Amino acid sequence: MNLAQIEGMIDRICGLFPTSQIARNTVKSTWTNDDFLLYQSVDDARKIIPIVMDKHDKFPSLKEIHNAFRQLHNISADPIVMDCEIC
Repeated sequence: MNLAQIEGMIDRICGLFPTSQIARNTVKSTWTNDDFLLYQSVDDARKIIPIVMDKHDKFPSLKEIHNAFRQLHNISADPIVMDCEIC
């Protein structure tokens, strides 16, 4: 994903959890510099939205978003067994 796509994903997740008080600009600044998210596809970002909605009652952390992508790909969080170059 590129920076604008990551920001769009953040806005969409914010829309799912409108009562969560987050510093949206800080989240955008941090998440758009995350190599793991930059490596992901937009299509996969769309696919994690149901995972996020299902597992969380509030705006998720970056680690929880990473885990949603891993769950989507059925990949262990163990960096030794992951296919992703970033992980």
